[in-house]
Amino acid sequence: MSIEGLKLTDTIPLELTAQVYNINKGHNSEILKKCKTLDSYSVFIDKIREYRKNGLTLENSFKNAIEYCKENNILKKFLETHSSEVFNMLLTEWNWDDALEVARE
Repeated sequence: MSIEGLKLTDTIPLELTAQVYNINKGHNSEILKKCKTLDSYSVFIDKIREYRKNGLTLENSFKNAIEYCKENNILKKFLETHSSEVFNMLLTEWNWDDALEVARE
């Protein structure tokens, strides 16, 4: 199939293969050692799970994990700038129709 003459609205078939890695605590430590950002994200998610296990609400678990990470220099710069967006994103349930609408905008 040639791309010449295609319009932006044309549909092009695409097949994609992606490698998925588990970055949860205790998994793929070699990858986490190589990428501080992924390691930090893994700690952040683990903290949320820990707070939930200890009986906090989902909302309070998010808030506490954000504060814990900022206090312990985990994603600190990012969270200082974007903590409200992170919090709102965590509270928002992902859905395909909304994602497509955002992509269109």
